[in-house]
Amino acid sequence: MSARHKDDVMETYVMQKKANKSVGYYGIKKEGKMLGVKIVRPLLDFTKEELIGICMNAGIEYGVDESNEKPNYERNKTRIELKGLTDEDKGKLFMEMEDRNHRIEAMRVQNEMIALLPELSVEELKANRQLLRMWLMNHGQRQRYASDFLDEILSQSKSDETIGIKLDENESLLIQYGRMKVIAKSEEYSIELKTIEYKDYGVFKIQSEGKTREGLHLIPEDFPLIIRKTRPGDAIRLAFGSKSINRWCIDRKIPLDQRREILVVENKDGEIIFASGIGANVTHTYAHPKVFVVK
Repeated sequence: MSARHKDDVMETYVMQKKANKSVGYYGIKKEGKMLGVKIVRPLLDFTKEELIGICMNAGIEYGVDESNEKPNYERNKTRIELKGLTDEDKGKLFMEMEDRNHRIEAMRVQNEMIALLPELSVEELKANRQLLRMWLMNHGQRQRYASDFLDEILSQSKSDETIGIKLDENESLLIQYGRMKVIAKSEEYSIELKTIEYKDYGVFKIQSEGKTREGLHLIPEDFPLIIRKTRPGDAIRLAFGSKSINRWCIDRKIPLDQRREILVVENKDGEIIFASGIGANVTHTYAHPKVFVVK
């Protein structure tokens, strides 16, 4: 239990203002923890003068630390400065402090809600290092990142380019199109089909019906097929010419993590004849396909 009182609160607030630093709370909290020990401060609503009056009326002896009146330390200087204020000025100062704390609390609640979002808008982030730290922790990143690392993320988030930042061995931070998202390491996937079987392969299904863009016309010379995730450099021949799959996605602002999950069908000659979301290439498009690759 601590005997801090209202005058101490005012002194702390004035010192915080002079330091011009962003803090999580102005003044002194009624409860707190230090080294795992709970600290309670029940006298913060009373001034020193009021507490002396209570002691005198109750016949309780009290001590006076004369060193508190010597301007040797910043707190002592602040204490002497506050003695020159009227009660009205002190009241205004206290209300100013409470108003700041109310705004901090409102911002904290708002940040907690934002930090729960699966994706974080760079605009919502507003270069807020603490919000970035909270958001990363809510998405599995329990490690303590250095402030310099968080500042680097904030700096790179201003870029219009797609940015990937490694967080650990399994996850990265993806920043693109004004948003950021924690993504897991993409696993390689590849399966060979020597013939067509209509069944569920886990990552995809081969069906006898589906959407137009899922349709694929095959000929015996295409086999064996390789169905895999797209890789850098993959391209597909469309009606208007060959198109990089990555460029096709960029033109449509498809996020990088979704691009990595695109499946392609490769024939025995290594030609990509189908890509999920894009459809079949120009030589394997047919009005009435019998094979549909459903992701």
